[in-house]
Amino acid sequence: TLFMVLLAVYNVFLSKICRQENIVVGVPIAGRKHADLDNIIGIFVNTLALRNEPRGERSFKEFLISVKKRTLEAFENQDYQFEDLVANVLVDRDAGRNPVFDVMFTSNNWGKPLEKPLENEINKLNLETMEYKTSRFDLILHSFEREETIGFMFEYSTNLYKKETIERFAAYLKKVVSSIVNNPGIKISKIEIISEEEKGKLIQKIRKKKSKIIVELAERNK
Repeated sequence: TLFMVLLAVYNVFLSKICRQENIVVGVPIAGRKHADLDNIIGIFVNTLALRNEPRGERSFKEFLISVKKRTLEAFENQDYQFEDLVANVLVDRDAGRNPVFDVMFTSNNWGKPLEKPLENEINKLNLETMEYKTSRFDLILHSFEREETIGFMFEYSTNLYKKETIERFAAYLKKVVSSIVNNPGIKISKIEIISEEEKGKLIQKIRKKKSKIIVELAERNK
């Protein structure tokens, strides 16, 4: 599904910026598995912690198959409450961090999140969206469908990231998507996130640093 593809893309992106091959992403689940709950008003949302391994030697296609398998298995167990998972898995909890995972992925098909107030009326009950100014996790990637477009929006903790960093993350995510669209069989290790311009700046910075070290060593050995 589109959700599985975008989740796989997000995992690859996270593995690139974190240099890790063991990624845990939280995803919200509707919690309306039973048909009897379809017409009941209320919050039934649960959270799933999805662990995936975007190892460098895997092709994206192979990784996507594993993401599909693990996602379907998690969906089968979606009635298991996240709070119970935390209580049974974590012995010592850090009050300053979220339990189990720090990043989240959401997907919806009703348009860009918080783009405009949603006003509706159901049985004389007025509904509208509420905007919030605090990020619930370190980093959240929201994906949304609008007409024939797929868009993304980052929600992030300003205590951890600057706006410029998130703008770079957005560019990295676009690079991952482009690489996969052009070659779905590409090995994850071959997916590059740094542009040629940024790569040139980094090389120049490294050369300057090396030159400075050489000068300092020469001064010491006089």
